[in-house]
Amino acid sequence: GKITYSFWNRAQLPGIRQEVAEFERLHPKVSVTLDLTPFGTYFTKLQTQGQSGNLPDVFWMNNDNLELYASNGLLAESPTSIDYTKFTKAVVDSYQYKGKQYGVPSFQSALGVWYNKSILQKAGVETPKAGWTWSDFQNAAKTVHDKLGSQGIYGEATDLSDGAATYYPTIMQAGGYVVSPDGNKSGYDSAAGIAGLQFWRDLIANGSSPSLAQLSDTADIDWFTSGKAAFFWGISSYADTMNSSDIASDINVAPLPVGKVAANPVGALANEISAKSKNPAAAKAFVEFLATEKAQGLLSSYTWPALSGAAQQQWQDKYPFDMQVFIDAQKIAKQPYPNLPNTTEWQQAEQSLMPDLLNGTSSVES
Repeated sequence: GKITYSFWNRAQLPGIRQEVAEFERLHPKVSVTLDLTPFGTYFTKLQTQGQSGNLPDVFWMNNDNLELYASNGLLAESPTSIDYTKFTKAVVDSYQYKGKQYGVPSFQSALGVWYNKSILQKAGVETPKAGWTWSDFQNAAKTVHDKLGSQGIYGEATDLSDGAATYYPTIMQAGGYVVSPDGNKSGYDSAAGIAGLQFWRDLIANGSSPSLAQLSDTADIDWFTSGKAAFFWGISSYADTMNSSDIASDINVAPLPVGKVAANPVGALANEISAKSKNPAAAKAFVEFLATEKAQGLLSSYTWPALSGAAQQQWQDKYPFDMQVFIDAQKIAKQPYPNLPNTTEWQQAEQSLMPDLLNGTSSVES
């Protein structure tokens, strides 16, 4: 039989092709057609396919959109034959709906603090270590800019329009949430929500970070890789960019600084099976294969495989950085909000309010 596999990341295409070739070798009666769609239009296309009852047999899903598809009966339950304990529990749980598993983790990401060793040395700042605190980070960032600001160097530069890389983790580290686990209320007006937002507001206010306008004009990663920022909060997939940059030998990565609690928004994309697949047995077999050590190992050359064990070690060994930071992050993985059908709507409201809050036009409390 024939099945279609839909995804959006072209960088992973070589690894996916290798996975498909191996699967077809093991299952010679099944052929897999690849459907690559850019992320910008992927979910628009997927929603149209869902409405017409013509979803791909197997396709990528993020947990932001899971409930929309699961609640409409568009997803088949994930195979029970897979050992889900070999994946990060918080990630597995993020693909559950009404107590059932919809989605098998494929590849994942976690946050770390990338840092420039040369800049820290010039500023007389110690390199970060596991267990460092919010105060340690903020003091280090401020010291860098105080001492090297005349050279146009900032303590840190991270895209503040990206909550997942900035205020989502600090709100969780303050002991709070972005949206309550039952999905009924925002956590922004709690003490933890205010503290998590104030963390970033203070970095702009004291000059440690470029302004929102500066971050809009020049991407955060460009500030960092051009040697104009000592710290950058970025996900594990930036390892390739760091390794190919002109300052690769000056770069390393540290765990997130710890607030009231340790937390890291480890996330993963999942492989889904359409509830209306015309070849459900082949689709199920393909998803089961994608969760094997063999398939995950093939992905390890291109991304961080979600399956713990040898595949993750292969990925980790590719880089000269302390990638154990990301492996360890799985132990403190938390999700800032549950699966919701209206995530896009509340995030649009959030984004409309954040600029004034972060640049000081309005107070965090307001």
